[in-house]
Parts: sequence; C-alpha cells; structure tokens
Amino acid sequence: HSYQVWTLMRFIGKRSQLQFVDAPELWDFGVAADVNRALEHRAALFIPETPFKNLFNDLYAIGLPAFVPSIAWLAKLWSQLKNTADDDAYDGWFGRRLPRLRLSVADVAVAPEPIDMEVDGERKARHWLRLSDYHNFPGVHVFESGAD
Repeated sequence: HSYQVWTLMRFIGKRSQLQFVDAPELWDFGVAADVNRALEHRAALFIPETPFKNLFNDLYAIGLPAFVPSIAWLAKLWSQLKNTADDDAYDGWFGRRLPRLRLSVADVAVAPEPIDMEVDGERKARHWLRLSDYHNFPGVHVFESGAD
C-alpha cells in the first residue's frame, strides 16, 4: 500500500471499531473456500490502483458491500503515487512502457491517452475513472474523505 492508503486505513480504524484485513495476493472465487473467506467480512474498503479491476467485480458478484473513494480522491492519489523502486510515478494500468497505438491529437483532446501518469496524471485518472465499474454500479458506497 502507499502511505496515503495506510494513512486513510489508520484514520478510519482509530475513529471507528472497524478492523482491516488485506485481500490475499492470490484468490480464486471459483473455489468455495476463497468465497467463504471473503464472506466472513461485512464489507470491503476497495482502493483500486487502476480503473478496471477484476477483484471489484468478484466482490460485487458475491454481494459484499463495497466502499470506494470518490473519483476526485482517487485521481489525486494516483497522480501522487510513486514506484518504490525508482521514485517515478506509479503508472499501473497507465504504464508508459506498454506498447500502444498513438491517438490523433484531436482524439487526445477529448479522451486523454491512459498512458504515463507523470504527464497530467490527475486529469487522465479523472477521465478514465468516470468509466470504472466501481463508480457506476448500483449499491457501491462512494466516500469523499476518511470522515465519510
């Protein structure tokens, strides 16, 4: 986790009776034991590092209530995250080293390329987050801050 995510979790934990458990590195929701482990919890605090995450869809499908940071909060977080190895911006799904097809200048003005968070990362994140499942599915609880 980034220090921003740890700070949020500590803030919520100190001001409530909530306890946090990290999601396992490997899971298979085709395995009953993994589903049962997930269902032992009352809800999921889902802090994604990319706009499209299969884990969210898995948690949603099994009916686990999800709490997700707002688009503004995540866009700010993503634009500030750094790789621990080289202190570059963390690109995640926006990987600048991934091969890609270049969009025309006109297309980029409408939809920014989801590449390289070092350049205008917050704007890119805001654009692509508005399309994410976890900001569009019914029943997902969006929060603006730790106090929410």
